[in-house]
Amino acid sequence: MKARFPAFADVTDAVIEAALVRARRVVDDSWLADDRQEAEHLHAAHEMTMEGLGSTNEAQLAGFKKLKLGTLELERDTSTANYDAPYGQTTFGQRFRDILRRNHPGILAIGG
Repeated sequence: MKARFPAFADVTDAVIEAALVRARRVVDDSWLADDRQEAEHLHAAHEMTMEGLGSTNEAQLAGFKKLKLGTLELERDTSTANYDAPYGQTTFGQRFRDILRRNHPGILAIGG
């Protein structure tokens, strides 16, 4: 995973492995074989970024909705409403969501 996403090079192997274990609860054998590993890595990267781990700007600013540099002003995002939650909050999550949709497209039920 560190080779694929160098931003997590400083994250311990145990933390990465734990994130991958949690990702495998979402990405299972019902996914296309070619998508599984990438989806697991993206899910783990998204989760770690949301926890502020890694060296991406997203990780460093996780949880903030406003940052003002002149006389430093930070504002945490306390809203739970996000149209694309939970995966729209990081680039890793957005890429995971795309693979998720390919593997598990929404179902449209039409009543008659």
